[in-house]
This record gives sequence, structure tokens and C-alpha cells, in this order.
Amino acid sequence: MLSLAVINFFIGIFGSLSLFLIATFAEGVQHFSAPFFVLLIGLACALLSTLFGYVSTGVILAIYTVVLVYDLYRNRDTVLFYWNKRVK
Repeated sequence: MLSLAVINFFIGIFGSLSLFLIATFAEGVQHFSAPFFVLLIGLACALLSTLFGYVSTGVILAIYTVVLVYDLYRNRDTVLFYWNKRVK
């Protein structure tokens, strides 16, 4: 049971970190501080994997992806300005 939690902890950390980096690149952010929530998502994945199994990690990362896409949608004017400026 502990190995399942450890594996899901690292999957949660690396998955949320990669999603965060993709979203910050898409938004055009040049400088950012270390994302503390990556550790929290990893802990949540480890905790919930012991209760509900490995499926909970995928559900948590899917919810986080929806939140990031909504944030990109909400800031679409800034994102489009950044990408139009970058293409030229």
C-alpha cells in the first residue's frame, strides 16, 4: 500500500509540474516563483490513492487540467496578444 502511495505521489508531482509549465509557457509568463501547489497535489494524489486506488491520481490531474484551461480561457486576450507578438 505504501508503494502505491509513493508512486502516485511522484506521478502527481511530475504530472502537475508538467501541466503548470505548459500553462505558463502558453500564457507567456517569463518569471514565476516555485509552485508550492505541486507538492500539495502530490500529497493529495498519495493520500487519495490509498483510499480510492490509482484512479484518483488521474481524476485529480484531470481536474487540475480543467482549471488551467479555464484560466487560459479567462485570460485569452493576454494569451492571444502574447502569441501574436511572438509570431511576428
